[in-house]
Formats: sequence, structure tokens, C-alpha cells
Amino acid sequence: MSEHNLEEDTAEPAQRARAYADRAWAYGEAAERLLHAGCGAVELPLLMLIATAAELSIKAMLRRGGASEEYLLLLGHDLVGAFEAAVRRGMYGGERPEEIRALAETLQEAHLMSLLRYPGVIPLRTPPADWALQALKLQLDAMGDYLSPSPVATR
Repeated sequence: MSEHNLEEDTAEPAQRARAYADRAWAYGEAAERLLHAGCGAVELPLLMLIATAAELSIKAMLRRGGASEEYLLLLGHDLVGAFEAAVRRGMYGGERPEEIRALAETLQEAHLMSLLRYPGVIPLRTPPADWALQALKLQLDAMGDYLSPSPVATR
């Protein structure tokens, strides 16, 4: 079993944001490869990858914006809450990207209650995997834009 260090909250927000972003991109890449390999019986694990990538990418933005690790932990797997927090902080450039909001809303219950991981008695309502992946790509792009260094003003 490998050991992963949990950095203290005093870690540079940009450094921690990059760690969240790297993990989000990895989950997104895994989801894309799985979808292109043929979804079929693996649709729920695919949606779990998409939901996890969305959560981590929004948390990367929040951490870069100065949110504490404790705050991110308190958010838990709340996709809608994390998305709304990022919108309130202007992390989407003053816009309210409806497709990303729709992704958070459609995966909220299943992700929050771990229904994508465990069999349960609650009927599962999930979006089409190809649509969810496209919406995730918009979120990953928004994250990349937000985490990119601001261009240096020239005279």
C-alpha cells in the first residue's frame, strides 16, 4: 500500500489547487478512455469517474481562490454546493455556465449518496454518459482557464 502525504492547510493554495487539478484531469482522461472503449455495462463506473473529476476540478478552483482544505472537506461530495460556491466567487468569469450546472445537478444525488459505487434500493437517475463527458470537458476547460496565470500586461 502506498503512502500519500496530506499537505497541511498552510500549503500554497496554487500548489494544492494544482494537485486537485492533476487528479481531476486524470479522472477525466480515464472517463474518456472508458467511454471510447465502449460503455455498456460500465456506465455507472464511468459516471463515477465523471462526477469525481467534476468535484475535484471545482475544488481546484476553490482552493486556488483561497478556500481552506477544511472548507473543501466540509463540502464533501456536494457538486451543486461546490459549483455554487465557485459561481459566487466569480470563478467562471462572471458567467453561470448552465451545462456545468446541469452536470452538477444531474449527478448530485448519485454522487452525494455514493449510489454510483454501491448497489442500492433507491432508483438511480443518471444522465447519458456521452453528454456528461462533454459537460465535464467544459468544467475542465473552465478550471484550466481559472488556474492559468493571468497574462502580464504589456505597455
